[in-house]
Amino acid sequence: MNDNGKISVIIPAYNAEKTIGKCLDSLFAQTYGNFEIIAVNDGSTDGTLDALNRYAASHANMRVIDKRNEGPAVARNTALDLLFESGGGGMTARNMSPLSTPTIG
Repeated sequence: MNDNGKISVIIPAYNAEKTIGKCLDSLFAQTYGNFEIIAVNDGSTDGTLDALNRYAASHANMRVIDKRNEGPAVARNTALDLLFESGGGGMTARNMSPLSTPTIG
């Protein structure tokens, strides 16, 4: 978490078309509203990128990065580079699969 209380959530996603919606829905259902999502499409060959772009079009607090497949560690680092270049300070990393509960605590 950075100084203004904003939380950045990084989601690396590879061929997650069938599950990414549930993951994102659970995050957008949070009662804490001061957060951003940085989703990294890691070279998916299914509809993951389209799904991410649909969510980003409806949520101003979501950014999508599309890159070639290099694995989840490189995907996270790509998002971290973006986060720190833009002056972000704190973050939490999520795998694409787990669901979040409505409160962060």
